[in-house]
Amino acid sequence: MHPAFELIPGAMAARIKVYHSEQDKVLRSMGKLLLLKVLTIFFQQPRSILSDIRYDVNNKPFLPNSGLDFSIAHSGQLIVCAITREGKIGVDTEQITNHVPDVLEDNFSEAEIFEIAQHKNPAAGFYQAWTRKEAVMKATGMGVLLPMSSINQLTDSVRIDDDTYYYKNLKISTDYASSVSTNFQCGATELLRVYPESLLSI
Repeated sequence: MHPAFELIPGAMAARIKVYHSEQDKVLRSMGKLLLLKVLTIFFQQPRSILSDIRYDVNNKPFLPNSGLDFSIAHSGQLIVCAITREGKIGVDTEQITNHVPDVLEDNFSEAEIFEIAQHKNPAAGFYQAWTRKEAVMKATGMGVLLPMSSINQLTDSVRIDDDTYYYKNLKISTDYASSVSTNFQCGATELLRVYPESLLSI
């Protein structure tokens, strides 16, 4: 068993252990430790804060009465975590492959497909567009209940119900496309790079 499982609450570890992929289990548990590190260092939360996490009707995790919203994503060997006090937030990351997956027609408009095709690296363009849409879906809390095709990521923002959600590309690694979405205009983004060894010594 990976040591990360020993460092997160038992109920949280039980939720993660239902996933079939061992790598997925490890990345999800490490993602929770990354969340813990940021919460304790930057938001002065207690080390026991992970035990307070609850899940809404759409299975989006949240911290009751904290005034904080957070989002975690992982792909390949990369884990990203975004936290804010300002409103709703969603983050997504995808490892860039050398081809564009066959999912364009169901999830992208003709204008978006054209934009991807014109990109100097269509695969990179696809994954950047994909993460922008996924970040919005996570920020709203609707997840897959919000059709990806309804999100036009070519604009600076998108209106969902009574909220406006903004996009921002994150430059973390040339091998990954990453995006964050918020329901407020996000200014400067503080990026913290953390290595796995430091998470296991929290």
